[in-house]
This record gives sequence, structure tokens and C-alpha cells, in this order.
Amino acid sequence: MLAIAFATVATGASRTRLPLASGPSDVVRQVVVSGGVVGTGSLLFNLAAGRPAALRRARRWAAVSAGFSGGRATCQWVHKTDDVFARLAGACCAGALGAPSLPQVPVRVLSFAALTLLIERLEPLAEGQLRSIQLSTPGIEERRRPWRYVGNTPQAAGAARNVFGERVGEGVRPGSRLERWIESLNRELGHVQ
Repeated sequence: MLAIAFATVATGASRTRLPLASGPSDVVRQVVVSGGVVGTGSLLFNLAAGRPAALRRARRWAAVSAGFSGGRATCQWVHKTDDVFARLAGACCAGALGAPSLPQVPVRVLSFAALTLLIERLEPLAEGQLRSIQLSTPGIEERRRPWRYVGNTPQAAGAARNVFGERVGEGVRPGSRLERWIESLNRELGHVQ
């Protein structure tokens, strides 16, 4: 949850505003859709990974997702607004439905509620910092460097260098350290003509 919240803030994306739940049918629809999508995805993932008890894991993920959606939608329907209380209600329902046993329900509810409140508290701070960085840096969009992937890591174009200190992607240049090293290996192995 924290990673999703920080990624949303870091990319500058705002929370998507879905229509408020206006009645019990909207609440039921959100519960069924959310639980069905997440439960099916979890089941397929766990089956593909060959994990034992894939159905049990999928049911728990579906229950957590349905709890988040259902609790939030119910609070939206009752209060006619989507605020921190709606998100907190969703977190509490998710914690209760996602607990593996009855004695763990209070701990799960408290931990889900605490995470939700933490995200609610940190999100405006992160958005404010992002805005201040964007406002204090004129022309930030124009000065972005092109990125490319070298191996599995993104690196700025022109900045990637190999172990010999030469730019990656240029090949072996005549007289370069890499070429001299290859020639010395060939001489040692007797491959020089």
C-alpha cells in the first residue's frame, strides 16, 4: 500500500475519482467486482507459480479487496462523500475479512487502519514536496535526459560506461583499453598472427 501511494505521488498522478456509491446495489457491485478481479488474478498467479494452497490464498486476497471496496463504498453511501473515514472503514473491513483466524482480527484491523492513516498523513506532504520541486526547477520538462536500458537498469544516455571506463554501446574502438586487453589475451594464448 505504501509503495502504491508513493508511486502515485511521485508520478504526479492524482487519485482517480470514481462515482460515489449511491445505494446498496453499488456497494454489492463494488464488492463483487473487486473481490472477483483480485481473487481471480491471485488464483491464476499462485497456480502459475505452483504455490501450495493457491485457492486459500486467492480467497484471502479476494476477501481483503472486497473488504476495502465494500467498507469504503458503504461509508460513501451513508455519508455521501469520499473522505478519510470512508478509506478507514475500507481498511478496517479489509483487515477483518483478511485475518486468517478470529483471534487475529483485532491486530489486522488495527494494522490496516494504522497504515491507512499513515498514508493519509504522508500523501499531502509528499504532494507538497513534489509541487515545490517542480515549481522551483524551471524548465524541468525540457531538461529531462533521455534514458535507455543497459542490462536491467535504466541509465542516462551517454553516461553508461563499461569496466574499462569506455562508453557502453560504442563497440571496440581501435586503440582502446578494451582492444589492448583483448590483444594481450590473444598474445598470451598464441592467437596473434
